[in-house]
Formats: sequence, structure tokens, C-alpha cells
Amino acid sequence: MENSLHTLQLFQGMQQPEVAALLRCFDACVKDPPERADSVMIVLHGGMLLAQEDVRGNRTILGFYGPGEFIGGYGAFDIIARPGTQCLLLGQKSLCEKACLEHSRFAQNLAECMHSAQARLLRKLDILSRRTTREKILCSLSQWSDGVLPFNRQEFADYLCVDRSAMCTELSRMQRDGLLRLSGRNFELL
Repeated sequence: MENSLHTLQLFQGMQQPEVAALLRCFDACVKDPPERADSVMIVLHGGMLLAQEDVRGNRTILGFYGPGEFIGGYGAFDIIARPGTQCLLLGQKSLCEKACLEHSRFAQNLAECMHSAQARLLRKLDILSRRTTREKILCSLSQWSDGVLPFNRQEFADYLCVDRSAMCTELSRMQRDGLLRLSGRNFELL
């Protein structure tokens, strides 16, 4: 596991021995993801949704996190893990008092990861600011360049904050209008 972690954004610029030392320092362990997002974790396999449910039971999905992606500090939100998901959980220890090189690089990488997380939330805000369901769908699909939707239909509706049946109706119209091709989770914008 440690052999491949140095390729992740959180550990960029570090060699395998440095990553190993850092993991020991943070009491890191590989586990199934917790139900709450109050731990700092990196998705190793599978994927998970960051979600919140209101008092009426309406669920809002904030995002999908796949292999190599970092999540943490969202303690008020729930995690819905895909089957087989495993994460690297970093302990709650603070950074080294010695200000060693590994911790300095880690702190810099962590700041860059937080910047990426902020950009992700701004993209989500861009989607939600769209006035129609069609505009929300087009805006969100344009963000997944690989042509694979990381959600099922209900999760996609929860991500867009729209009614599932209205979203499915709009997807059908968009296919009929020649705007997209959709097959399961695979799509192509035309």
C-alpha cells in the first residue's frame, strides 16, 4: 500500500520511506470508511458519497470521492460507501513539532488538497445556481470528462437537488432532442 501512496496528491514530492514515516506519525490505518466524515481519509478502493439528510428525510449529495481522493473535516455530513470501499484513515495527531521536511511537504500538499476541495464545492455551487433541471444536468455532465456518471439515478437527482422523476423525464427529452446519449451510467454529450 505505502508503495503507491507517494503518487497521490496528498503525498506528492515525497519518497516511499518519507510516506511510511508520516503514516506511522499519524497512526494511519486502512479501514472501511466511517459513517461520518469527521476523519481525514484517502479513498484507496471503491468510492463514497458525501451526503446530508434534512429533518424531512430529503437527502442532498455533495459529491463523489473515488480512489486517490482526499476527504476530511466534514463532520456534519454522512458517508455512503460503495461496496468494497477501503480508506486510509489518518489519526487526529497534529503536525510534528520538529517541523521536519515530511511534515512541511505534507502541510503544503494538504493546503493544495483543500484548494481542490474548495474548487469542487464551487463547481457544485455552479450546478445548483442553474435555474432549470436541463441546465443543471448539462452543467454537471460537462464536469465528468470520462463519460461515466458516478451516481445511480436517485443519487444523481439528490446531487442536482431535483426530483428524480422530473430529472428522468428531462434526460429522456434531452436524448430525444439530440443533446446526449445515455446508457446506464455512461453518457456522451453531443
